[in-house]
Amino acid sequence: MTTCTIQFVIFSAGMANPYGLCQSCQPELTITDWSTALPGSSCLGGGVCVEDGGCQTDCLVNDAGALVGHPNPGDACQVCTAGQPDSWTELADSQSCGAGFVCLPQPAPNCACGSPIENSTTPLCMDPLTGAQGSCATIVPDGGPPQDGLIRLNPPNWQLAAGGAVLQDAVTGLEWQTTGLPAAGPDLTPDGGDVCRDLPPDAGSGWRLPGVHEAFGLMDLGTTGTVKPLGFQLSGGGFAWTRDLSAADGGVWVLSFNDATLFASISATILAYCVRPTGPPCGGGPLVPLDGGIAIDPTTGLTWYTTVFPEMFWGAALETCAQLDASSVGSFDGGWRLPSFKELLSVVNYGQLAAPLADPALGLDPVLAVEWSSTPNPGSVASRSMGMDDGAPRAPPVPAYADGG
Repeated sequence: MTTCTIQFVIFSAGMANPYGLCQSCQPELTITDWSTALPGSSCLGGGVCVEDGGCQTDCLVNDAGALVGHPNPGDACQVCTAGQPDSWTELADSQSCGAGFVCLPQPAPNCACGSPIENSTTPLCMDPLTGAQGSCATIVPDGGPPQDGLIRLNPPNWQLAAGGAVLQDAVTGLEWQTTGLPAAGPDLTPDGGDVCRDLPPDAGSGWRLPGVHEAFGLMDLGTTGTVKPLGFQLSGGGFAWTRDLSAADGGVWVLSFNDATLFASISATILAYCVRPTGPPCGGGPLVPLDGGIAIDPTTGLTWYTTVFPEMFWGAALETCAQLDASSVGSFDGGWRLPSFKELLSVVNYGQLAAPLADPALGLDPVLAVEWSSTPNPGSVASRSMGMDDGAPRAPPVPAYADGG
């Protein structure tokens, strides 16, 4: 017997009594009444049943309970603390609220699926006046505006598995096949390409082509060369299919690992590097506009300044963003900087086929929608920049754009 019939209502084995604490249906004991729940079972949403049938809680707020260090059952960005048993303690913005999730400022969803953006690992910076590239400690004066090489929020963490056949990315939660498979453009399907879905059964399921954002995550853009993860096998000219269509010509975006650029193709035979997520799906959603001319990204947790500046040189863009303060940007004081190239890439919607591809909350002019990043561009007295109209990298001159944490 796997059910209990209590007062003419059928309950499945293990189902908790909706009207009583620490009672459940346990057919092995009785099928006509509730039994005392096993010690360790959940009660009051976050409490724990003990031996005598009582419910142990360290915090009890509005009939919801939890142990110290455990979250409010209704809001994972609120936790139980020993010194505050009658109310919940708020977690700080950007603090983890579960595997792959971060707390965000309201009115964005408070605990949202987070997609951390991997930083560069090489401490390379560029002199905005001469274009000389070298150690950030030498190039950037103490307290100077930060460049990509100084950002250390999410350092890459890659590990090889399955005898070197799979690369595991601990920051994004993605797994990659380290060897590319030849695939022709017409053979690719909108849901990721047959070549990835048809991997041998021993490779597991869920493989697909990567999006542009995911593919760029494999590269360290803060160095003089475009560095791939150790053990990742690049061949076929160093090009790789993505699953995203180009808004400009209807082709499929192809990423060059040689110089971190994109081009569209529809017919070439290019390698496909298959990827699959290992964590929960990340919805995120569009930017959430807030008062004071800013917007929150519920996917990455970044805060964006939504006023576009006039066109300026890169050095001026670095300084302009770093000098934003609370007098001009709501209540956000300090911490503003020019975004890295990967951060700039994060607000481009490659699933949209009509320009501009940038999130509408940014209010960009489609004609002038080309933005600086803080990532140096090797061999150029400039930085990497992004065309926010069609999602393709651009050459300077371009206007500046700011973001802060």
